[in-house]
Amino acid sequence: MDSLPEGLTKKIGLIITHPKDRSHNHLQYSVYEDQRIKFVIHVNEELTSSLKNGMLVHMISNGNEATLKKNEFLIENIHIRIVEERSLPDSNTVSAVFLIGFIDDKIVAIRNERGWDIPGGHVETTDLDLIDSLKREVDEEGGATFENAKPFATMRFEGKEKVMLFYVSKDCKLSEFIPKEDAFERTLMTVTEFISKYNWKKDVIELLIKKAVEIN
Repeated sequence: MDSLPEGLTKKIGLIITHPKDRSHNHLQYSVYEDQRIKFVIHVNEELTSSLKNGMLVHMISNGNEATLKKNEFLIENIHIRIVEERSLPDSNTVSAVFLIGFIDDKIVAIRNERGWDIPGGHVETTDLDLIDSLKREVDEEGGATFENAKPFATMRFEGKEKVMLFYVSKDCKLSEFIPKEDAFERTLMTVTEFISKYNWKKDVIELLIKKAVEIN
């Protein structure tokens, strides 16, 4: 405490780790009568491991207990990161964009040579920006439009620098669908049906859909 600068003006807090077998429910209280310390959070060893290396985490509190919301996942060699508008990757590092689009409680699904999938694809140099890329891909593959799309996750293969950026929209509309070489069919499916028919790693798409549904 004595090492803290006297002129410190930013709000700071302490995170105190307890062994797993010791619980502590006091979330917030004054400490050492130092007005620069605004809060103290008690967590166990498992939760503090998520804070290493400056990892961005979400802390959820009900006013009495605090938990951390995990935002990075590794499934085999696939790195998935949950992102917000303020933590988006540089557009130059995004190779492809995809949309988990909803109409009511059903997902816009397309069928290509690999099977059933969500609409999306590679970013082209002629696209104005990433949203323009997404609009083009969703129109070309799904014959659909959307509004209020929010980026919420990136996917990166181990050893690769480029990422795929996933958006969610709960305001989609279907227009005329014309079958193409990379999109044979389009339909609406329930989440359960879509996951069962998905053409690739089901645990990956299940995680992405789960996180997409949580977006307001």
